[in-house]
Amino acid sequence: MKEVLTRWYQRYLSEEEAVVLLMLLVAAFAVMLAFGEILAPVFVAVILAYLMQGVANVMRHRGLPKELSVAVSTLLFFGGFLAVLLGLAPLVWRQLVGLVREAPAMIEAGRKVLITLPEEYPVFFTQQQVNELTSVIQAEMAIIGQMLVTKA
Repeated sequence: MKEVLTRWYQRYLSEEEAVVLLMLLVAAFAVMLAFGEILAPVFVAVILAYLMQGVANVMRHRGLPKELSVAVSTLLFFGGFLAVLLGLAPLVWRQLVGLVREAPAMIEAGRKVLITLPEEYPVFFTQQQVNELTSVIQAEMAIIGQMLVTKA
């Protein structure tokens, strides 16, 4: 095993650039773990700017002036954003309303299935296990409901 690790080390980490790259990757991973939640908007902004710059560069190569290509790229981005927002938001809202409306019936159907488990599969499920499971589910649903009410 030691020989395998030695060969791997000599093959991949014998050059200084490879060691520097490895250290940079480890440092970037550590920064992402520590500050990823804070830096997420910055990363999204950098990616969007990169994509918008690509669109602007294509327009510049087609003969548009720099300022106009950047303006058109920005307008395309905002237009796409608004189209997605106005197109998906009503659909998501309708789906969410339907879920909230149907949730009690779905929970009741699940409860009925849970109640029949000890009767159908007495070797695998006991009534006590089903009672514990339903109490855990009720507690979790109460926590989720409380979170939804406090976040709104």
